[in-house]
Amino acid sequence: MSAPLSRRTEHAVEDRALYKRAREDLLWWVRLTHPGYKAGWFHRVVCAELQRFSEDVAAGRSPRLMLFAPPRHGKSAITSQRWPGWHLGRYPGHEIVCASYGQDLADKNSRMARSILRGPVSDRVFPGIVPKRLEKRHATDYRPNNVDKVSEWGVGTGGRYKAVGVGGPLTGDGCHILAIDDPVKDYADAMSPTKRETVWDWYGSTAYTRVAPGGGVIVMLTRWHEDDLAGRLLREEGRVDEGGTWRVLSYPAIAEEDEEYRAEGEALHPDRWPLKSLRDKERTLGPMKFAALFQQRPRPAGGALFRLEYFERRYQCSPIAQARDCDEVWMTIDANRKAKPGADYTSMQVWGRKGPDRFLLGRRAGRWDYPALEQGFREFHAEWQWCLGGVLVEDMANGTALLGQMRREISRMLAFQPTGKGNKVTRANVALATAAAGNAVLPDVVQNPETAAWVRQWLEQVVSFPAGANDDDVDAWSQLEHHWLEQEQGGSMTSLAQSFGFM
Repeated sequence: MSAPLSRRTEHAVEDRALYKRAREDLLWWVRLTHPGYKAGWFHRVVCAELQRFSEDVAAGRSPRLMLFAPPRHGKSAITSQRWPGWHLGRYPGHEIVCASYGQDLADKNSRMARSILRGPVSDRVFPGIVPKRLEKRHATDYRPNNVDKVSEWGVGTGGRYKAVGVGGPLTGDGCHILAIDDPVKDYADAMSPTKRETVWDWYGSTAYTRVAPGGGVIVMLTRWHEDDLAGRLLREEGRVDEGGTWRVLSYPAIAEEDEEYRAEGEALHPDRWPLKSLRDKERTLGPMKFAALFQQRPRPAGGALFRLEYFERRYQCSPIAQARDCDEVWMTIDANRKAKPGADYTSMQVWGRKGPDRFLLGRRAGRWDYPALEQGFREFHAEWQWCLGGVLVEDMANGTALLGQMRREISRMLAFQPTGKGNKVTRANVALATAAAGNAVLPDVVQNPETAAWVRQWLEQVVSFPAGANDDDVDAWSQLEHHWLEQEQGGSMTSLAQSFGFM
């Protein structure tokens, strides 16, 4: 029988096991470098996601991750201050750029990340990881020898960490990871179209261009506005679960529906933020700021014309079966002008009506030039022509060209003339009346999972109208409601003559 271990030896064995676990598990690294850290299920999930992200970067899979979480819930302590050092410990040749709205905040996160790696336990977890001075990369490098500054430091065999404020230069700096934590400072900046455009331009022209092939991008922010950096990226590149690029993790402070780890109405991290504290915050901040800061749900000012509760009715059968049960089915189109990023969308929708009820049966949307618009229309029309009573197209922008080209092939293709019907908000009132009466019925996405993506996109745009970034879905829907209203009221000879192109 072997002799019992001494107490000191037992501690040494325990320490080695702990250090090994911290090398392999980000959450244990967080606990080791942040004694007393209260980790809940939310932090375990975030650590697991960041760990997978690191592995995907190392494998060259070009991961894209968005993380939305309320303030003071430990997100930055993990993501901006401890995870970068853990990643560099595992992959000491990698380069990381961490950006925030200002250089001061970026330096604060960098200083914390560097101090952790200089701490007493880091060299035991990751031998040789202690941050070092940077050397010149080549003779023309602008950096002097042996620079040791908080905004830029090195580790391992060529690994580097650079902190930068959004809008700052990155000339000559590449990276395996670009991490952006809060690209705008506050509500005022988020509401500024100029500031949002500046952030977008910096991301596209400066930051994103520095990401190495196979490298990863993380975006963490408060969802003040649906046209923020995250909103634009999601519109341009889409979510993974919809066939796009970005994996999105969004954690409201108070659950708005039943989730995997909590029920509707429960707090995200009750040990630190009990429900009562969150409700107090809501009363202090007001509903809009609380929705953005704590619920990750931007609701633009004035964007409460259409309420979510107006769309609670759902039909259970398939859209095709529902179309067969309708008295009339129409397609309605609001066409864009140009296909460039940031331009309006084209929205094509199919609606059926039965008595006072309106059933949304299908929707396609995109930024298309005219050839792509015509091709998309042909495909969408072929899908629904078996039941269509007609096609209504706004006679503006590419819609005018579509009417001129397709009327020769498709019968009962009518032009909608928005003149004389007021501005967009006024025109939307007829659709609002339908919605407020509970007569706008959407597909049940559980019974029809293939509709989930476009139903969510349609709802997000409608409930943010008129202050949202886009209004094409509302325009297309409301023009059809106007057409049906005119039919019910006997129609106007002038508008009908315009629709058929006689005026």
